[in-house]
Amino acid sequence: ARTDGQMIQPEGPASICNPTTGELLFYTDGISVWNRSHQYTPNGAFVLHGSTNTTQSAVIVPVPGDSLRYLIFTADDKEDDDQGVEYALVDMSLDAGYGDIVFRNRELLTPTTEKLVAVTHSNGCDIWVIAHGVNNNWFYAWLVDRSGTPSAPVISKVGSIHPDKTGKVGYLKASPDGTKLVAVISGEYLGTTTVRSSAVDLLSFNAVTGEVGFIGDLPPE
Repeated sequence: ARTDGQMIQPEGPASICNPTTGELLFYTDGISVWNRSHQYTPNGAFVLHGSTNTTQSAVIVPVPGDSLRYLIFTADDKEDDDQGVEYALVDMSLDAGYGDIVFRNRELLTPTTEKLVAVTHSNGCDIWVIAHGVNNNWFYAWLVDRSGTPSAPVISKVGSIHPDKTGKVGYLKASPDGTKLVAVISGEYLGTTTVRSSAVDLLSFNAVTGEVGFIGDLPPE
């Protein structure tokens, strides 16, 4: 365990390690990027458009077939509609092997919910990154391959509608084998009165095509 980290993030941080040795490479709260020595990378202080109030503020994925390049995907919080899902590139060959940001904040989707998850493609190499739209039931799945550039999204219109503000909140998680997803849509309350109940959708995921299917609703408790 590393107990000397410098990040304070109450919700959705991300970290990445060397897949062979387990050595920490870098970590992020969706806003800044720290290297393995717990210092800001040269271009990494307060530059990304995630948030300390985003359920899943950041997801890090390696560029397939490349041991040095990594993509950071970020999502803004429920109060913002102008940034959505964006991505940045980190190159570990920079800053004497401690890594640095090459580019940042390239837009993929706006507005978006606070939900982000990554699933390995069936080929065992490429990676799907999945997010959800606002005021609709649209899932977006971008494929990351050896090019390092996310593809045009595969859009699946299934499951519950994720309304603006409160409905943006909640996790999107994948099963270990990547064949299932669970999406949580937070309830909406006015004082002690429930305006809209929480929803939990169980979904299938096709790791070949990037398509999401609806299986059913789960009890919220």
